[in-house]
Amino acid sequence: MALALALPAPAVVVIVDSSGRPQRLELTPPADEAEGKSPAVEEARKILNRGVLKLQAGRILEATIDFEKALQLDPKSATAYVNRAVARAKQSLWREALADCDRALEIDSTHAAGYHTRGLAPEGLKRYEEAIADFTQALTLDPGFAQAWLKRGRMHTRASRFPEAIDDFSKVIAIDPQNALAFHNRGVCYHQLGRRLRPKRM
Repeated sequence: MALALALPAPAVVVIVDSSGRPQRLELTPPADEAEGKSPAVEEARKILNRGVLKLQAGRILEATIDFEKALQLDPKSATAYVNRAVARAKQSLWREALADCDRALEIDSTHAAGYHTRGLAPEGLKRYEEAIADFTQALTLDPGFAQAWLKRGRMHTRASRFPEAIDDFSKVIAIDPQNALAFHNRGVCYHQLGRRLRPKRM
C-alpha cells in the first residue's frame, strides 16, 4: 500500500503551529513603531490587522475585503498584498495570488512571507521547480521559517528527490520538534527511499 504525504493547510502568512497556537502573524507594526505615518496609513494598518485575524478564523471573503480596504488607504503595503494573496490561494485563485505576491515583492524584495506565499501559486499550478525557487528564497531571507522548509520538502518529494526532502523535513523538526507533519512526511520519504534501495526480486 502506498504511503500518502500529509499536506499542511494552505495557510501561508497566518500559520498555526502543532499545538494550534498562531506561530506567525503578518501584522503590521503598532502605532508607536510606525513613526511619522499618515492617518490613512495608520487606519490601513488597523484594517489590515483585523483582516489577518479574520483570515485566521477562516472568514476568507471578509478578510479579503479588509485587505482591499487597507490597500486603498496604503497602496504601498507589501504585507497587505501578501495577505490578500493568502486569501486568494485559499480559494485556489493561483494567478491572482501570484500577481499579488509579485506586487508585494516589487515594493519589498526582502519580504520572506512574500516569497513563501508566491511559492504556493506555482505549486497550485503544478510548476514545482518555480515553487522550490520561491521557498528557497524565503529560506535565504528567514532560515527559521518552518513552513517554508515544510513546503519545499513537499516539492522535493513530488519530484522524487527524497534525500533533499528528508533534509528539509529534518530542518522543520529541528525548529519545531512537535511538528507531526514533518515527522510523518520524513517517514514517507525514508520508506520511499528504502523501496528504491531494496534489491529487485529475481
